[in-house]
Amino acid sequence: AADGHGHGTNVGGIAVGAAGVTGVPRGVASGSDIVAVRVLDQNNSFCCASDVIAAFDWVRVNHPDATVINASLGTSARYQANCDAAASFTIAFANVINDLRGLGVLSTISSGNNGSSIDMQAPACVASALAVGAVYDANVGSASFGSVCTAPTTVADQVTCFSNLSTTTDLLAPGAPVTAAGRGSSTGTSTFSGTSMAAPMTAGCIALLKQAVPTATPDEIEAALEASTVRLLRPPMTQDYPRLDCADALLRLAVEVFADGFELR
Repeated sequence: AADGHGHGTNVGGIAVGAAGVTGVPRGVASGSDIVAVRVLDQNNSFCCASDVIAAFDWVRVNHPDATVINASLGTSARYQANCDAAASFTIAFANVINDLRGLGVLSTISSGNNGSSIDMQAPACVASALAVGAVYDANVGSASFGSVCTAPTTVADQVTCFSNLSTTTDLLAPGAPVTAAGRGSSTGTSTFSGTSMAAPMTAGCIALLKQAVPTATPDEIEAALEASTVRLLRPPMTQDYPRLDCADALLRLAVEVFADGFELR
């Protein structure tokens, strides 16, 4: 699964980048392992939805020990609501993502970078996927994202102008800009902006939550994440969304574990 572009290395580094390399930022869950399955080419594109579906299914069959699957990608097809039954390929996405969830594996998927306020790309629109949009990580001044949008000003926790949002977007997380491991060198770094960066931020958090509370189910983890008290919106939209708060989610899961009679260590 060698990375031919650089996007995948940045994404993997955000979720799991190891500590101890001078100048290379540590990933969220730096003690975790990566099962890397490549579906993107050197242009950061993929051929067919069937390739991505096959990758999900390969992990389901070959790595039942997986904790979370991150897919920082999407098709050109976008949907305003849950898309599970919208088309043959979204049905296939929903089937495999549902199967994984039934085995205890959540799927974090980027919502897309078209700047839409009404829809998200597939497969983020699958109901059982955890669809993640992006917020700015800091005040980086004016930020331009090609023909999609320009933000005259930015500040931490401001919803990015490029992030796709819909009524079914699940969560927001830092995604612009994010520096993580870089391709081509053990000490290299790379900086990307996108919902592709917000999704692995969330995946790393889920890995930590499963480590701390191994009995937590996908439903419990998602509920804990989406109960975040930090809620953000992008004007002129009126719907707000929970922003990733991993410590808050852990406390919520810990309370549930304690209520069930277990001791949190």
